[in-house]
Amino acid sequence: MLLYQRLRQFIGSQVEVMTAAGLTTGRLLSAGPATIVVQVSVTPGYPPATVTIHNFAIGFIRIIVA
Repeated sequence: MLLYQRLRQFIGSQVEVMTAAGLTTGRLLSAGPATIVVQVSVTPGYPPATVTIHNFAIGFIRIIVA
């Protein structure tokens, strides 16, 4: 099973994604063969933003189970 296939089981879950640019925390929106998309809340009072992360840049992904 490939990474994106496994991640698709967790769409809608809270995740932490570590890349060389730093830690991104948010809700997993989609996972594909080349990228994942995470919805993040940047500033209180503003709508959430979406962040696209290339799979090759991912150091690790932590699934946060509530």
